[in-house]
Amino acid sequence: MRIVVIGGTGLVGSKVVHGLTEHGHDAVAAAPSTGVNTITGEGLSQVLAGAQVVVDVSNSPTLDDAAMEFFRTATTNLLTAEKDAGVGHHVALSVVGTDRLAPQSGYFQAKLLQEKLISDGPIPYSIVHATQFFEFLNTLADSATVGDTVRMPPALFQPMATADVAEGVAIAAVGDPVNGITEIAGPEAFLLPDLIRTALTARGDAREVVADPTARYWGIELEERTLVPGDGATLFDIRFEDWILETAAKA
Repeated sequence: MRIVVIGGTGLVGSKVVHGLTEHGHDAVAAAPSTGVNTITGEGLSQVLAGAQVVVDVSNSPTLDDAAMEFFRTATTNLLTAEKDAGVGHHVALSVVGTDRLAPQSGYFQAKLLQEKLISDGPIPYSIVHATQFFEFLNTLADSATVGDTVRMPPALFQPMATADVAEGVAIAAVGDPVNGITEIAGPEAFLLPDLIRTALTARGDAREVVADPTARYWGIELEERTLVPGDGATLFDIRFEDWILETAAKA
């Protein structure tokens, strides 16, 4: 199949393109650097010519309220171009717990809008909800650091490797549209402070990690299970400990 991957040069997108190509598909990376811009519409009609599937793993350049305009414009332009091109399946990557996070976050309100535009739109679709990525744990720790202390709410967290995220998205892309949401996650759930502490220790980071019920996750007050998937989620294989070892070996 010809599958166009919007955001196909990024962390997840490049892995999606690679995986699909390895399995014999004509996977095309589409991004501003390749002449495709979903905000302006530049290059969309050309890259979508002959495509059966479009995968959207692009993300807003900011995590604040400005994300609303990004997702509204990009998704509207993309769905319109897909309809004109006769695309039969739209796959989008989103986040486990988006509906629970949205009331306290402009970014997740924007992700929820993206999902609504897709579900109300003209193209059969699959929305893949993934948990947070191992690769972003240090960024998360930095966001919650004051001085030498990282304060994290004692909520459950079930992150996954970006390689597994990409595989989950690729599986959705080559399957039939589900016209709904599927969830993917890592194999194990951890308490957020414990996982951050392990991640920092593994890279020789001496910051103290404190479990603080009043702490926020990107400014959001969490319940115990806000960030974990439901019982029907597909769990992937790469364990956090193995990922840490592999990452250290490559460093």
